[in-house]
Amino acid sequence: MAFRPSSLREAIGSLPAKPGVYIAIAMALAVTGLYYHRTYKTCTSHAISRINLMTAIGEAAQSPDKPFSLADVTPFVWSHVRIINDVQLQGSDLDCPFGWDLSAEQRADLAAQDKLTVLIFSIKSRFVDFLDLPRDEINFADAPVAFTPGSAVFTIESATAGNPPYVLRHVPVEQQ
Repeated sequence: MAFRPSSLREAIGSLPAKPGVYIAIAMALAVTGLYYHRTYKTCTSHAISRINLMTAIGEAAQSPDKPFSLADVTPFVWSHVRIINDVQLQGSDLDCPFGWDLSAEQRADLAAQDKLTVLIFSIKSRFVDFLDLPRDEINFADAPVAFTPGSAVFTIESATAGNPPYVLRHVPVEQQ
């Protein structure tokens, strides 16, 4: 198809009288879409990881004599995990709307009640991922703060066979 000056004039003539309004609306929609896409991916990833961890712990609680390895249920590679009970938040950058995961308000409420545990995963001191857990569902009792994949092994106790709340107690490496 050859370029014809008359077709260019026709194309320009068919544009709305105020294209800036339409461009601004399109840009606002694009920015909003990108923001919510990133937030959706992050929030759903954390929600799925929490559900998978809870499911794996629930299944492992059916065999309380068998140790539970945290490394076996994480879907990513890590060299260290820090488990921090009673997290006090200064504010949360992650606010998950629409029930995709915990909202910033829910995290703040859990922290205010000393019921928030955070697992921070890293490789060679570089952040990989985190998982925040309500301690009234999963409680890492008497656990040291940091673990390697080989040492992040726990026994699971449950008040009612196989149902939350779960209490995870660290198994020292020499007893594994």
